[in-house]
Amino acid sequence: MTIGMEKSVSLCLGTYYVLDPLADRASLEKSYSNILKPLLHFLCNRQDIPFTLYLSGDAVSWLDQHYPEFFAVSCELAAKKKLDILGGGYFSPYFPFIPSAERVAQIEMLTTSLRKKLGRRPRGAWLPASAWEPAMISALSTCGIEYVLVDRFMLKYSGFPGVDGNSPVSVEENGKTATAIPSDASLNAFIEEYTEDAGAEMSVRKFCTALFDSLGEAEHGDIVFFIKPELIQKVFSGDAPWILRLLDFVKTENVQLSLETAAQIVKNTRKGQRWMFLPSGMAPMDIINPPAGCDYAALSKIPVKQNILNSLPGAFNLYSKMMYVHTLVNQIRGDKSRRNSAMEELCSAQNYLLFSQTDPARRAAARSYIYKKLLSAEKMTRQKGIFSDSIISFDYDFDRLNEYLSQTEKMNMYVHLAGGKIFEFDVFKAGKNFCDFPRECEYEKYLNCGGGLFIDYFINRESLPLVSSGPASLPQVFSSNFYQEAGEDINRLELNLKTSGFYGGFNQPVSLKKQYAFKKNGVQVQFILKNESPLNLSGIFMTELDFILSPAKKKAPSVSVFSGESRHSGEPGDFSFEKAEWILICDSDDLAKFKIEANENADIITCAEPYVPSSPESFYKVLKVFLHWQVDLSPGYETEKTVFLTLEV
Repeated sequence: MTIGMEKSVSLCLGTYYVLDPLADRASLEKSYSNILKPLLHFLCNRQDIPFTLYLSGDAVSWLDQHYPEFFAVSCELAAKKKLDILGGGYFSPYFPFIPSAERVAQIEMLTTSLRKKLGRRPRGAWLPASAWEPAMISALSTCGIEYVLVDRFMLKYSGFPGVDGNSPVSVEENGKTATAIPSDASLNAFIEEYTEDAGAEMSVRKFCTALFDSLGEAEHGDIVFFIKPELIQKVFSGDAPWILRLLDFVKTENVQLSLETAAQIVKNTRKGQRWMFLPSGMAPMDIINPPAGCDYAALSKIPVKQNILNSLPGAFNLYSKMMYVHTLVNQIRGDKSRRNSAMEELCSAQNYLLFSQTDPARRAAARSYIYKKLLSAEKMTRQKGIFSDSIISFDYDFDRLNEYLSQTEKMNMYVHLAGGKIFEFDVFKAGKNFCDFPRECEYEKYLNCGGGLFIDYFINRESLPLVSSGPASLPQVFSSNFYQEAGEDINRLELNLKTSGFYGGFNQPVSLKKQYAFKKNGVQVQFILKNESPLNLSGIFMTELDFILSPAKKKAPSVSVFSGESRHSGEPGDFSFEKAEWILICDSDDLAKFKIEANENADIITCAEPYVPSSPESFYKVLKVFLHWQVDLSPGYETEKTVFLTLEV
């Protein structure tokens, strides 16, 4: 059977090489040996095969340090128009997920880097997961990018008349244009099943059949096929690499298939491009946790921001932090060097690999990396001699309500009225948010209520055993309340909150006043609990402090409790202590130490769990600390407790 009878295809072969921010040196070396080394060796020996390659900016920098010969060979191939190296984002971000300023910065950073190494600026761009929104065209045009690779299903199912996803089109927004070349990642399936011993001809036959059948009624197609990096060895290495089998099959079967670079496809089709409006979307095969029952037509219209924020636990927290740091970085004036350094740190937190992790353990490591980079960028925005400790209120998480930020030289503490708790605790020296609890997390019993510092409860003694089962099972007298602001003192760095609730079978009304007094090295929290009922009130007042402890490199995390004449010291675990005077929490490798004490000795319960279930013991841990006191109040009476949290870096 003749394949593609009376049809022809111009095929652009290519791949992408993005450094994994979480990889170590050995992994990077292995990646180079498995991807770029065999690819470059083959292209040098077979210069009749054109190829298109995307290199992330950090990959360019790493190659320059460890394999500078790579660029000498690449320059030679590029000069012969056999290698088209694409631009895009320096740290390979999902462009619709980041603000316009970072889009331009990322593209310009990579363009500058490639121009220095190759002597020419790129004219095309690779988009991770083909993540697209029309507003990107302005940034692409500003940076001199003429064409981008877009998943062909996004073009085919765009609903625009005459666009079938078989040829390049001109996309427009507010008078700015760019060329979108259809890219088909589904063809990788035929390489994955290929082996040199068996099924070789069947693999290339299926590949060609699927490629030509996908054209439908069109007589010609201009298609980009980006090979998955992990398949490069299969395609270009070995005694019978897949690419040679393909070329032999094309020649033997007289298949009308020619190989081109992306730049050549654009040049050959420039006069015949159809104009269209391309709506927001992403490659359907790259959707994270795709909705059940949706076909490619529906999946291709899901915006990447919606997909990430709805699919990944805690992604919204990261997005809020990124947008806040974006605002700070873009407010820097008069110091270009400091602004550029802060911008680079911010951009390094936007790598798409960090936001596409589906494995819980990898996702936790990615979150830690993102916070570290964002805190580094935030610290650079603070000008010495001008920055001063302060407390500010603004809508941090886009809920149309103000949150409160206490910022000092050493730390940030963010207070949310929901629960009246500190929901983010940033320590700059450690480069870490110690309250990094994804609010949407479903896989951790302790995280159902979001986690944080100073989460308040009023319970009966019979409920104390429930603490080890997870605070979500405790009576929600205060912890689920929406606190009210009762005033703030900007000069003294104080925030006053209040709330009320009902306790017990008689629904006794009880109120709570809560004052945060922020210090240079921590925070002092005063609680005033009042019995508002006409009956005697008896119960346990408890406040919860949650910490994420890092995996140990040299020294494991530890907890020390001083209670009377006894002292406990060891790794975080499940313990109970009576009348404790203080508790000292040390993060791994002494990145940070936290001392908790109260004006009145408290009974303490500690609970330790893996941050991610089934993760190794050496991974991140969740440490929960519960301070509680027996309270007996007559009608109209109140009691006061004060807790001090001190950072000892």
